[in-house]
Amino acid sequence: MFCCCADNGDHANEAVFAKTSAAMTAAEDNGPLLEEVQPQFLKEAAASTGGKKPVVQSINPGDISTFSVTLSKSTPDAPLGWHLDVLDTRLLYICRIAGEGSSTPIDLYNAKAPENKKILQGDYVLEVNGSAGASGRMREAIKASNEVSVKIGRPITFKKSIYKAGEGSLGLDLKYGAGGVSLLVEGIGPGAIQKQAPEVEVGDRIVMANGAHGTPEALMQAIQEATLVELLFSRAPTM
Repeated sequence: MFCCCADNGDHANEAVFAKTSAAMTAAEDNGPLLEEVQPQFLKEAAASTGGKKPVVQSINPGDISTFSVTLSKSTPDAPLGWHLDVLDTRLLYICRIAGEGSSTPIDLYNAKAPENKKILQGDYVLEVNGSAGASGRMREAIKASNEVSVKIGRPITFKKSIYKAGEGSLGLDLKYGAGGVSLLVEGIGPGAIQKQAPEVEVGDRIVMANGAHGTPEALMQAIQEATLVELLFSRAPTM
């Protein structure tokens, strides 16, 4: 099934829906993507040896889980300088940030912000101008004002090694798309995840699979090809 989520002139990607082996997605481009900076938690995950018992752990810079920022735009429809995954109905996920020197509101803010309060790829947008709990309302709030106050949430990440043989499938309903960088868990049914990783929740995101990351297609290929797959999950912090 195909669908499109574009509105008000903002870019959104055509979506595909399926169970576990495919899914659905949309992303919204709010600025030029001059470069993609790999989040620190992905660098650390790629460098780790793996094979250890996974533990839910925070990767928040400076142990800050949430912080608030006010960004100023020249006009309400001017780009902020990020690429948002808008699939989760509760919140927004930052796929990418416009590169340094792009002079977008986020670039200008990050240039002066302390390291533990920079807006980063992989962060979550939890609230916009007082609106929270509905990604659609937050998107509209971003477009409706020159001044945008956002609450940013650092991701919580954890790893799970899943042995698929004999399980049939992971048992996940996933959403993803051309402009995204993760796989959103929309549903959990009978399968390997339910048996081997019961702590995985609806709303979690797979951001790395056996070292593969960067595009949903790379993640799906890594999951489909391996019998034993190490998954790195991202979860929004509790508000």
